[in-house]
Amino acid sequence: MICRKCGAKLDEDSVFCTECGEKVQIKETSNKKLEEIVKIELESSSPKINKDVKILLVFILVVSCVVVILAAAMQLDIINFSEQDAQTDWESSYEEQQNNKEVFKTTVKNIGGSFTSKDDIINYNYTQFEAHKEQLNNHDLSGFDTYGEYAKARTYLISGLEYITKKDYENAWSDILQADNAVWHLDYMGGAYTEYLGLDGLIDLLYDLKD
Repeated sequence: MICRKCGAKLDEDSVFCTECGEKVQIKETSNKKLEEIVKIELESSSPKINKDVKILLVFILVVSCVVVILAAAMQLDIINFSEQDAQTDWESSYEEQQNNKEVFKTTVKNIGGSFTSKDDIINYNYTQFEAHKEQLNNHDLSGFDTYGEYAKARTYLISGLEYITKKDYENAWSDILQADNAVWHLDYMGGAYTEYLGLDGLIDLLYDLKD
């Protein structure tokens, strides 16, 4: 460092000139130098900061796009799975209802088919009736009996069988005929439906006995 008055060479930490006693003004110079250093540093680092910010923004944008795409894909999968599950549940429920329907109709057919002659009707007792009644009541008709016709058929069939135990063949014939008609009204299959249920033979036998 040089004294600006006499030109003497001074130490960097000198406050006064050792030759002329002039006060050394280092603060202004130091501050100016510091400002220059800061300015240089800022100018040199600004491009790097801008570049880093740009990289960060691009990264955030890419991540956001990926998240949106994944969310959309997951939502689509959920909808597809929901639709598939709903379809599967409906098909499973429908199949179960149809199976229950066939089981009930088979029960009715077996009961009607157990009467092969007038003697079977005449010898029909209350123990047999209770067994048949339990078989009929053991079916849940709610899943497929939309119009309540199967429930009506069951009620009339049970009533008709009970009349048989009492030897009241007139009322037995009437109620079992009502049971047959209740099911027939479901889809107008008439005789074919009656034959499948197995009530036609019982109705004919009762018709002969009721007179």
